[in-house]
Amino acid sequence: MKLHHLFCLSATLFLLSCKKEKVDETVTEIKVDTITKVQQKSTEKELEKLTSDFIKRKQEIQEKLKKAAPLEANALYEALVKENGAELLAIEKLEEHFINNYYSYFYNEEKQITPPDSIQKKVDLLTKTKLEVWDVGEGIVEIRTLPSYYIDIFKSRVTEDYKEFIAINAEEDKELFVNDAALAVELGEAGRRVINWEKFIAKYPDSKLIERAKSIYLFYQDAYLFGFDNTPVKDYQTRELYKENLDDFKKFVAKYPESPTTRLIQIVINNTGTHDELSEIINKEQQNMGLDTTPYGDSE
Repeated sequence: MKLHHLFCLSATLFLLSCKKEKVDETVTEIKVDTITKVQQKSTEKELEKLTSDFIKRKQEIQEKLKKAAPLEANALYEALVKENGAELLAIEKLEEHFINNYYSYFYNEEKQITPPDSIQKKVDLLTKTKLEVWDVGEGIVEIRTLPSYYIDIFKSRVTEDYKEFIAINAEEDKELFVNDAALAVELGEAGRRVINWEKFIAKYPDSKLIERAKSIYLFYQDAYLFGFDNTPVKDYQTRELYKENLDDFKKFVAKYPESPTTRLIQIVINNTGTHDELSEIINKEQQNMGLDTTPYGDSE
């Protein structure tokens, strides 16, 4: 009898313990959920202020552009890019929780769901400001201006080199170029981006934008010639070009026989050395073309 009572008491204590654990879990979930809601709400007014400033700054620039000469418009473009860049960093810092958990608000077990009102309000604020949440791969997002943002403001006001520079960037920003250490566009598109910047550099050698253009050109050229870790152009073991890369290289050479990149492509096709040996040869050729390869360092 005593044993039976002892068993019942133990069972009761166990059940009470389980109930307490469930209550504790519920309380913890409520606390976490409450904290999250407070975090989201606490940023709303600050985000409204930052996005309002973003819109106001754009309007002020547009007003100044009405009387600005092309060179003055160039300076206004540079100033707006710099100021917007700083403000975007401030927005991303403020909305770090929103950015880090972005997809969890819209998807649950790969099913699309309706986001909370506070989240939708943030998205609406960004949209109103001509900003967007941009997926840069592997589930990571950032907040940026729409691709057409600067061309819409400056297209008829700046000098020809600035107009073309802004237009090329606007077009190329529509499509993600690299994702998860892999080329995210077709090979032909990678080649077209090389040519876009090659033409710009040849057309505007004295532009104030020339160094930026060369840096972009070098990035695309390296991507086209070597690929990325998960989409290399050659088999690292056999050192043979993959067929699709070789085929696209041949198309490029046929279409742009006078391109400086054509000479580099022929080196890549004919070289049987290691990746490092090939990279060193190409780097020297790029330096002879007036490109600064130092930020990239030696390939290892």
